[in-house]
Amino acid sequence: MLRGFAAASAFCRGGSSALRNSSASARPSPVRASFNSHDVRALSSTPLAAVGAQQRSSCSRESSASFPNGEGGSFSSWSTLGAAVVGAGLTCLSSTPAQSEAKVFTRAEVAKHDNPKDGIWVMYKDGVYDITEFVANHPGGQDKIMMAAGKSIDAYWNLYRQHLNNKTASDLLQEMQIGVLDPNEPREEVDESNPYSKDPARHPGLKFHSTQPCNAELPVPMMDSWITPNEVWFVRHHHPVPIVDIKNYVLEIKGEGLRPTTFTLDELKTKFTKRKIVSTIQCGGNRRADMNQVEKTSGTAWGCGAISTAEWGGVRLLDVLHHCGLTDPEGAQVAHVQFVAADEMTASVPVEKVFNPYGDVLLAYEMNGEDIPLDHGYPVRAVVPGHVGVRSVKWVTAVIASAEEAKGPWQSGMAYKMLPSTMKDLTGVDIESKVSMQEQPVQSAITSPPFSLTPCFCGPGVNAGAA
Repeated sequence: MLRGFAAASAFCRGGSSALRNSSASARPSPVRASFNSHDVRALSSTPLAAVGAQQRSSCSRESSASFPNGEGGSFSSWSTLGAAVVGAGLTCLSSTPAQSEAKVFTRAEVAKHDNPKDGIWVMYKDGVYDITEFVANHPGGQDKIMMAAGKSIDAYWNLYRQHLNNKTASDLLQEMQIGVLDPNEPREEVDESNPYSKDPARHPGLKFHSTQPCNAELPVPMMDSWITPNEVWFVRHHHPVPIVDIKNYVLEIKGEGLRPTTFTLDELKTKFTKRKIVSTIQCGGNRRADMNQVEKTSGTAWGCGAISTAEWGGVRLLDVLHHCGLTDPEGAQVAHVQFVAADEMTASVPVEKVFNPYGDVLLAYEMNGEDIPLDHGYPVRAVVPGHVGVRSVKWVTAVIASAEEAKGPWQSGMAYKMLPSTMKDLTGVDIESKVSMQEQPVQSAITSPPFSLTPCFCGPGVNAGAA
């Protein structure tokens, strides 16, 4: 599992060799501009206007940045940016150029750059950015980022607010700026309403890494019970919590070797024997903060609390598939079972896990004796014991028997692949061919005595371990 974390660091470190080997000379170079304190004030309305403008007013695009090791460097190269992100301890960041000195593009010009041959450009606020060399290393997968090719990413960042929760994304984008939008063009209207406004309230005792989307871990002092109370169960979201109208909810079962069938929640409860299991679910990024002590990664810096345990109630997925006619997956050439969520997230598990009579894969509708809370997958979620948390898909609307794995960043993207620690750059790598994370190894975290006396960085609490 730890090897899987190495993939995330490619997000920060992947650009250096890619830029050196590219044909980017045919495209505009990142804009260089010196500026003074007056320029900094003027830049406050431009895209990515600098984090900490006062600090940057004493720097110029041409000047060397100061690093803890005393080495100088210009932000004109990917390698310097990568060093800064990975932990060089950057003192002064390069700035967005003053609009009067930047190359100006129309939206129509940007729209032409929506493919690798012509270059992949995007717009953010008033800026124009060449992201061609970054696409292969996008943590959310190439398909996701290519949806914005030649367009504005404002609406995407408004939805995927993890881009706004830390400086890494904005720093990377800033280095790729090649110009600004024509100020004489009417500005496109962007829906800036908050898609997270209907998310459920959360327990204040959770340790929040972000609230939009919500990523919060079980606090160590509350690791005093084998069964985690629903209120403090760790939360890992990629999107706003979908609101499911239970009156209209149906679960669709389809795919190879079975009869397409739909079930309401009541039908699931009445047609099948209710099963109960106790299972722990753990995020694939759990203890990333500990990994950062060895080598800097990207992604949420979870402590040891991205893990929780519950008693789940529901129906065996195996029983449902048998009911729909799938009894011989090998004969039907079914190798994977895919889950589709109401928020369009997809993931899959090998069919052997589902058809193992002791595999305990559930379509769960109860959590610790109650209806599953909204944050944890109401009305129905998958529970796949022993497998990485992303496979236990929440808000399930469809189950598909297939010869192939699910598509999308959560299965075929870099974030959930098993990669060697030596792989720092995904340029030219067929990431979909790499093995997806499934079963997790046993690990443990010492939570007492406090971290100041032990190698664990979790804080005070009690002993905790999970498979």
